[in-house]
Amino acid sequence: MLKALIPVLALALLPQGAAVAQDAGSTAAYAPRTEDALPPGAAYPTKKKFDSLTPAERAGLRALYDGMPERDEPPFPKAGMAPIMSDVAELAGVAKVTGLVSIFVNVDAAGNATGVRIMKAPNIDVAKAISFILVQAKYKPAMCNGAPCAMEFPFRFNLTL
Repeated sequence: MLKALIPVLALALLPQGAAVAQDAGSTAAYAPRTEDALPPGAAYPTKKKFDSLTPAERAGLRALYDGMPERDEPPFPKAGMAPIMSDVAELAGVAKVTGLVSIFVNVDAAGNATGVRIMKAPNIDVAKAISFILVQAKYKPAMCNGAPCAMEFPFRFNLTL
């Protein structure tokens, strides 16, 4: 029963005005790299908040974006990745779905998720449910030239059972 309700709940619970698109293109200052353009080993730490990241980990996050200089910062979940990854893993278990998920979250200059771009997912219903989880999170806003700015946060996760 829960499996059948996942897509309905996900769309019904998205904040008013949140957009869901399937690879509609980015308008942010720095666009996240697609999977085929990612540098080897580029990933975000899962158990730390942004303020706790080492310079090397911050460089790894910047490497997820085309042309992001050292002075700028991407958005990042305020509570870190662990709560999001836990919810997504639980969802994958309930939905009994496996495969790569890639969703880009639009984060405004205040750190609010305003929508998502679904890049890849095993099925659209699971993508919508994960989008709900991602849009509910609060983010540290991106920094461009020392000021908060809007930017996408690339969420990538390999769903396993």
